Amino acid sequence: MLAIVLLAALPLASLSGAFQATEQRSAESGGLRLHVRYPKRTLYREDVKIDVEVESTSHCERAVVEGLAAYLDGFEALRTVPATGSTRRLYDGAISAGERIAVQVQGRPIHVGVSRATLSLNCGRQRGPRVELITAVFP
Repeated sequence: MLAIVLLAALPLASLSGAFQATEQRSAESGGLRLHVRYPKRTLYREDVKIDVEVESTSHCERAVVEGLAAYLDGFEALRTVPATGSTRRLYDGAISAGERIAVQVQGRPIHVGVSRATLSLNCGRQRGPRVELITAVFP
């Protein structure tokens, strides 16, 4: 009986926007700041956007943003804006002091369950900030 009530409530929750909650997380380390905005929960095959911003207080010759591979394994129609050529490595290049770089990852979940990963920002061999992402995907 409870299962029937819960299944009946899913369409109402979807229409009310209950599945569109976003989470924002930030981390700073070694003059680098990593900020991520992503869905806490979403629906199966619903379009999803993950916004990633990187800032630096000093020059970094080679900044690398990566770590979403495990999270995105359960997604299709993946692309980045601006196009980076890869959803596995979102940025790989120099960042000047005070510069801000933004990348958006877009896709659609193809599995019900939980997608999780730890996004990292490193400057050369110097380990930088880390942000954990967890999204629940409902039927």
